[in-house]
Amino acid sequence: MTEVTRQAMEAMQQVGSIEGTSVDPDENAAAAHPAGDFPKADRPDLRRLDMSRVAKAQGVGRHRLAQYFTGRQLGWLMSINDDMQVRYRGLTLEEGAPGSPAADPSATSDYIITGGVDDFDGVRAVMSDDEATVTGMATIWSNSAMVQPESTVVDRIDGVVSFTAHLVRVGGAWKVDKYNDDLTPGTEP
Repeated sequence: MTEVTRQAMEAMQQVGSIEGTSVDPDENAAAAHPAGDFPKADRPDLRRLDMSRVAKAQGVGRHRLAQYFTGRQLGWLMSINDDMQVRYRGLTLEEGAPGSPAADPSATSDYIITGGVDDFDGVRAVMSDDEATVTGMATIWSNSAMVQPESTVVDRIDGVVSFTAHLVRVGGAWKVDKYNDDLTPGTEP
């Protein structure tokens, strides 16, 4: 149950990630890019997305979320995942085209590369029949890029959260049906 909770949290951190092309959240977390400010010439893979890459990540995201979540929690996360096509549309346009970040500075020009969970410690699980509650603290993080006309800034944003996950057994597998976390004071990005 605790491992399902950790992987569920990791999958949540990867919702909307364009490098999230594996159903294994740990594999996706390893796809982080180094933080830094990269000039235009040094960022060919981060410069422009194409919708087939976005669609692939979106499809894998749906599969991954369905592995770890159920009920309303799954529905809410799926709605965020399904919004990827709209979120990244401006980044798929040729440079200078109407609506692209170069032509319109107000266009969305940031995206999530990947995300994960570290320091999954002090976790406690209480089980009763086909329900369980897992509580604890963890460091959640996302690796994101801000695409600018002449450079791309890659950043890692993290924070320590206290979390509670309610799990139910669905077809013999544990899945999260309710999840809540709060940033620990002083750890906000």
